[in-house]
Parts: sequence; structure tokens; C-alpha cells
Amino acid sequence: MIVFQADRESLDLNIHFDQLTGLPLYTEQNKLLELIVTYLPLPYSIAEYGCGNKANIIINKLIDFGVPVYALKRGMIMERDMSDPALNELDYEKRPHALIVNNPLFEGTDFNDENFIDILESESLSVEVEGNKIYTGQFSLSHKHKLQFVQARSHIFTIVTFWNDEINDTVDLVIDPTIQPDSLFTVDTMRNQLRAEESWIFTASLLGNFRLDSSYLTENQLNDVKNLLGNITIEELSIEDHSDLVKALNSASVGSIGDPDQWTYANNIKNTNDESNAKQTINTGKGDILKDIFFKLIYSRKSFADDVLKLREELSGTVEKLGLKNIVKEDAELSEKQLVGLASVASTISYYRAIDQIAKWITSGEELYNLLPDIQNMDKAKGIGVRLRQRIERLADVSEDAEGKIDARALSKGFLEAVLTTIFQMNRAGLSVFIDKVGNIHGLLINDSTLQDIKSGKLKISKLCSSAICHCSHIDTVKDAGKYDGRLGVLSGIEIAHVFFDLERYFNINTIYPYHDNVLMVTSFIAEEMTFTGNGISMPGSSAFAGIASPESIYQMTNNNGEVYEYLKDLQDKKIIQLVNDFNLKGEKELLDCCYEPKDFYTQYTYERHIEQGPVLDRRGIPLVHVDTIMGIHQEDLIIEGEQAESAALEISRRLRVYSLLEQYPEIRVTVGIIDVNIGERDLLKTDFGMRWTILGEKNHAGATLLQDRSDPGVAAGKLVNSLYYLIDKINNNEKTNLKSVVGGIELLPGTNRNVIPESIEFSIAITNDRLSEENKRHISLSLKNLAVTMLSLPVSEGGEGVKKCIVVPIDFINLSKRVRISIDLRGSEKDTISRFLNDFNRVYQEVEKKYHVDIQSHLQQEFEPLDLNLTGQVLQIERSFGGSHNPNEAELSNDLLRGSIMQLAVTRDFLNGVSFKDTNLFHYVKSRVPPQWSGSLKRFVSGALHDTCNVAARVIMSE
Repeated sequence: MIVFQADRESLDLNIHFDQLTGLPLYTEQNKLLELIVTYLPLPYSIAEYGCGNKANIIINKLIDFGVPVYALKRGMIMERDMSDPALNELDYEKRPHALIVNNPLFEGTDFNDENFIDILESESLSVEVEGNKIYTGQFSLSHKHKLQFVQARSHIFTIVTFWNDEINDTVDLVIDPTIQPDSLFTVDTMRNQLRAEESWIFTASLLGNFRLDSSYLTENQLNDVKNLLGNITIEELSIEDHSDLVKALNSASVGSIGDPDQWTYANNIKNTNDESNAKQTINTGKGDILKDIFFKLIYSRKSFADDVLKLREELSGTVEKLGLKNIVKEDAELSEKQLVGLASVASTISYYRAIDQIAKWITSGEELYNLLPDIQNMDKAKGIGVRLRQRIERLADVSEDAEGKIDARALSKGFLEAVLTTIFQMNRAGLSVFIDKVGNIHGLLINDSTLQDIKSGKLKISKLCSSAICHCSHIDTVKDAGKYDGRLGVLSGIEIAHVFFDLERYFNINTIYPYHDNVLMVTSFIAEEMTFTGNGISMPGSSAFAGIASPESIYQMTNNNGEVYEYLKDLQDKKIIQLVNDFNLKGEKELLDCCYEPKDFYTQYTYERHIEQGPVLDRRGIPLVHVDTIMGIHQEDLIIEGEQAESAALEISRRLRVYSLLEQYPEIRVTVGIIDVNIGERDLLKTDFGMRWTILGEKNHAGATLLQDRSDPGVAAGKLVNSLYYLIDKINNNEKTNLKSVVGGIELLPGTNRNVIPESIEFSIAITNDRLSEENKRHISLSLKNLAVTMLSLPVSEGGEGVKKCIVVPIDFINLSKRVRISIDLRGSEKDTISRFLNDFNRVYQEVEKKYHVDIQSHLQQEFEPLDLNLTGQVLQIERSFGGSHNPNEAELSNDLLRGSIMQLAVTRDFLNGVSFKDTNLFHYVKSRVPPQWSGSLKRFVSGALHDTCNVAARVIMSE
């Protein structure tokens, strides 16, 4: 898709709002634009066609960012003359008030070029090319220098209302990257943007009717309105009278696109055969009520009245009553479907320009590494990053669950959909796809003759792959995942393979084996997010690939629900994907006999792109870095038994944080990812004083997130409970009482992966034994709430836990579990440091056992030593990103996607050309080609994530 990229190469996910109205602050306008263009890879290059659909998608995303519904409006700018003769005139030079925009696609691509048409056909895009236009469905693209708005004679755009403290008033700004990619702008300047000085501007609340706004009328228009209305204002007009006024002003005939009676809240063109349009017609006008309440809210805010919060609550209640968020979401989903074809064509145009430029660079002998710092020069190849982003978005879409969240845990429905999509993309990239016996997917860039030699047994895969460069990672995810973690490594490999495939097809540049010395391979390892664990196996897919674990042992692994690992069944649907495997034989042979040995695909030359610790790079202004050391990992489960098992679990989480911050444990990262209270007896206890707490933190990667960047609700809960015990001990000592604190009903979410910092925790606390005085109840309640507000909300570096939100409700009963399982994920860059930490913490277990009168049993789950990649040669390329890892807010800037791809492309081309790594391994070769202004500021980069890279590195070490 065509994506605008902001000049500023950074991103702040935190939007600040006015505390009284909830409106975004005026100072946040650029931040909102950066978020929109980063998270929405829309075809912004298209101006008229789909503008209403794009507005729907932008509005939905702004709401996702926390912008309140009542802060958003739609705008519509329309040609002044909408009479029938004007509508019949298609030449904008003969229409004095035509809407005109510069065409972002004006870059000289010949739409009739044979190679370009062939690429369109290879993408299975349904298009028709006529001269300088491409038609796809109801849309068309042109590379004329100027575009006019012919079909609708109007443009729909999104308006955001900001609160400006400096003027004590609101400011309406347009967010429309199609028209103005660099900044937001005022509504009335839309006329200048579209070169139509006397065009009409309408605005509408969400679900409201489009109406003229007196503040946006030109002097001539004000005179015309006054001549028709006299002393009556536009705002006083009924819907019917307003419609008559508009038709009198724009000369539109009844039933035409200029007739307001035909408009919906989203557009001025009705499609009577469109179900969504019919719904929009029915809902049009329901949102008009928001305008009056919103006006009262702003008036109260400006005059410092005391009913602001009440009016805000009324507005929010009206939004909820109208079901506005659901309607907005539904509109956005339908709009995305309608724009798929348009986006794909726009993406293909950009991609064709990119490979044409890359072919010229290669032919002229240009060193691609030298281009990395020069983003303006590299921008000529931006189509590579554009299509990679499109791949990422597509895989995210198919992995979503019923709630619209990405969930592709190994072997789940979302994962299987992701597998099919990945194989489909490999097929399109010219890769021959093999499935091995544990479910890994391997795509090889080889010609038909080589493939036949493999099938006949004339050529062994193991021999071919031993000298392959393998672009690899995983496509399985944690629950409620982001789009990039793991998947970037696989999909970028497919993109690079596709580029090489096209360079040979269209530009006669040899890239495909055997016309090249070595082989390009793309591998998606299965179950790398450790959904399945046990049997001493660390990440089954890459373990089998490296020959460390056998398929038979992997089949005995279980996940957190006790389900046994099973091989992917019924994978092949010949209508969708093509595999080298022949699963039709499974009636005659065992299914596994139709698959290949994982270790036959092994190569020591692996190249993985990832985003973990991306925010660290952002703070240093570095687009990418290559990992020197991968942390070792120690994962164990603790079974805690006793009356105070849940209290003990939170105490361990708290004490782990305390120890990990000590100076003698540098770079130690430790996380409690699961607290399972449903494995033993549970008692229901009535209490005189109880509180149910909900603490919201931020889900992130346990190994990849630095301590200072964490917001761990489990640790926060441990600190809160520790304070409760302190308060009760103090009361008991002062008043000679026998009060007892209890903790129960812990729910740590998502609570399904050991290697995830949880997003939230719910737990109950209660006081038993003696009756608590009302004064002490108030004291305890206020003390704990004060702790949550003043301390726990602070960042870790200031002694807090970065808590985002706390909710507290009183309770009369508490559930207590006598048997609890907790998971611990410990990572460190030095083996000795990990050992010392574990030894010290074994003593803590003993202290907790004594304090809470519980029994603790430890069960090792995974263990892996730290690895230095400079010794083994693996490449783990980390790129600047935002939102963390294992987080639904994961994002990467388009410039950085492009930089990472050019680096990957350059290294792979050298490898395929037969560059020898006998004297220097792949790691050293790649790192030496990173621009010194990036590599010089980070002498050693430690990765907190285990990655499949480690299993390959372990195989290299064993071989030596």
C-alpha cells in the first residue's frame, strides 16, 4: 500500500487529553498524525476514490487511540455548482470551481509496460488498463499530474476537535494524509488544498446529517445565504429547510449527488444495492443530538462552570446509547474490504518502481549498503517496504479472533489461517514449499529442474540446504499479540525472495539456484512462542531443525491446557496453496512419511529480523542493530501449597523484582508470567472487610523489555499486598488485636505464556479473625489507594511499577486457593550471574515458606545458556520499533522497514554470489556493513529474547 512516512523518525504512543472534556490537547496534533500513518497502511495516494472509506478507517483508529467519539466529525467539501450541466461536464478546466489535487502517483510508470502488467496478473489482481488509467472494481488509478473529483464532485475527510489551553477554546483540524501528508490543517484551508475557492464545506457529527457551517462560508457564500434566509441563521433551519437551501445555493436537481436528501452520514453517493449503505441511510441523523450536548460541554469548559464533568458523562452516555463505537467499527471493517483491491494495485505500482530502481543499482555496480543512511535516495525503493507492510497486515487480519485481536498460538485456528496465508505468499514469491515432520515450513528459491532432482532422490535436500542462507523466525503468537514479533523475520524473507524472483524474471539478473552459487531459503519455525513446553525442548520447530530434538520427542510436549502437541493435519488445500509434499499419499502411508526430516533443512547461516527492544534503539536514534549476545533463559514452575498460597505467590513476584534491581545482578530480567489458582481446593470465606482490585499494566515481552520500561501489574499487586501486611501488623501491635490478612482470587491476564509480562491482574484482599473498626477500614483503604496513585503509577526507575489504572470495589466474600502454580522466566547475559541469582533466590523461597507457612516445589521447564553470536555466526537484526514486543501496539516506521529490507537484500545477494564465510562468519560480515554512525553508538547489544537463533547456534557449537 502507498504509505506516507513522517520526516521525524520516532513515535510516542502516549496521547495527552484535557482532563475535563476528554478532548485531545492541541499540542498532540502531530503525534496523532504520526500514529495514523504508522498504524494505518492505507492507499493514501488515492484522492477521490474511496475517500469516504478512508475516513471511516481513520475515525475508527482514532477511537482506538483513545480519542473520544464526540471529538470526531466528518467533513465534506463539494464543488460550488452541482447543477446537471455542471455534472455532465467532465473537463475540470471548463468548471471554474472544480476540486483538483496533485496526484501522488505522478512518477512516470508506464501502466502499459509488459512487465508491469505481468506483475499485476501474477498478483491475481482484477484490473483493466486503459492508457494512463487502471480500473479495479469501482475505483481507478491514474498517473496524470492533476486529478479532478469527477464521480462525487466532493471529498470526505476527518475532523478532530482539540482543546487549546492557550486560547481556552477548541480548535477543529483536518487529518487527511491524502491531501496534506505533513501536518493537520484547519477546515477552511481545505479549499486552498483542492484549489476551489468557492467550494461548499459541510460538517457532520458521527451519525449526523451533513450541514453547512456559517464559520466556514466565504464572503460570497455568506451574501448568497443572507439573500435567501434574511435574518434567519443556518443553524435554525430544519433538516428539510436546510436541504432546500443547499439546493438553491448549488443548483442541484432533486435526487442528484448534490441533493442533501440523498446523503448519508458518511457520503453523498447512495448505492441502493449496498447493504452497508442502507444501514448508513437508516442511521443518518441519529448523531445530530451530539452537537447540542457538545456545544454545552465546551461552553461550560470555557466559562469554568462546574457542570463540565456532568455534561461529559451525558455525552459519553449518549455515545453508548447510540452504539456509536460498534457502528464506527463496522463501517471501518467494510471499508477495509472495499479498499483491498485499490490498495493492492497501488502497492504493486510502488513495488514495480522499486525493483526497477534496484535492478538499475545492481547493474551499475552500486553497493546497496552505502544507501542505508540516505533515506531520500532509498525512498526510490520504498515499494519494498510498502509491500512488506502489506504482507504483515494481511497476516494480522487472518490471525484475528472473534474480538478482533491477533491470537495465533501454535496449532490454534488463527495459527492455521496464518500458515495457509504464509504458504500462499511463498508460492507467489517463487519459492518451492516443503513441510517437515514437526510442521516447520521451508521455502526454497530453486528452479524446476532442481526441484525434480529433489523429488527423484537425485539431489539430497540436506546437501542443498547446508550452504543456504535461511531467513527465518516464527508466525505463531502469544494471545492478543502484535503484528511484527516473529512474523517480521518470516515475511521479510518472503519479500526478499520475491524481489530476487522478479529480478531474474524481468531484468535477467541471476538469483535462482542453480544459476546462482548458493540457495535462498525462508523458514517459519513452529511453536517458537513456547506454547508447548517440556521434555527439555526449547522451541520445538528450531530444535528439530538443528537436530537437537527428534520429532518423536516433540509429539510428547504439552501446552498450558495439558493438550499434547499434534502434527498439522489436513494442511493442503490445492485450490489455495502448492506444496512439494504429496499428502494424497496419506491413505497408503503414514502422514509423517509424506513429510521431510527437519534436520535436512539445517544451515548455520541464519538471518532473522526482529523488533524486541525497539524502543531502546529509538531512544538512541538508531534504526537497526545486530545482536552480539542472546541472554540465557531459565524457566521454572513453582507449586505452592498452603492456606496462604496466593499471598506467597505475590510475595515471590515482588521479591523477584527487588533482587533483579540489585547492582550485583546486571541485565537480569525476571518475570512471573502465570499464576494459576485453579489447580487445587478453593475455600469461600466471608469477610467483614474486603476489596477486589484490578490493576492494569502493559503486556510486553518478558525477555525483551528492560526493567525500566516495564509496567508489571503482578509486581504491583505484590507491593500492594506487602503494604497491607505491614498495616495490619501495625494495627495488631498498637491495638493488641488478632487481625489476619488474606489474599485470594488471583487472575493474571493473559496468564497463558511464561514469557509475557502480564497486562492486568485481579485479586481480592480481606481482613479476618477480629472485627475491624470503621476508622481502621478507612485508614487501610485510603493508604492502599494512596500507594497505588502516588507510588505504583511511577516508572520502575523511580520506585514504582508504571501502573496505568487501578479499580477497587468492596466485597463480602473471598475465594482462597490452597494450591497455586506460578511460572518464572529468568534471563541474563552471563551464566555466572544467572547461577548466583538462582542460588540467592532459593533462600528467598525458604523465607517465603516460613513466613506464609506454605510448601514450595520447583519444576524446571526450560534452560538455555547465554550465547555470543560472534562465535557462531548467526544474524539477529533488531530494528527500531514502538509499543514493545508481544504487545498489540507493536509498530515499525516505514523508513525502518525499508532500511532493514535493503540491508537484508544486500547481504543475501552477496551470499548468493558466493561470498566466502570461511575466514569471517556471517555475523561479522553483516555487522561490518552497518553504517558506522549506527554501530558506533552501541558497542554491545544484548537480546533478551531466546529466539530460534539459539538452537541453531547450539548446533554450531556442538559441531565444533
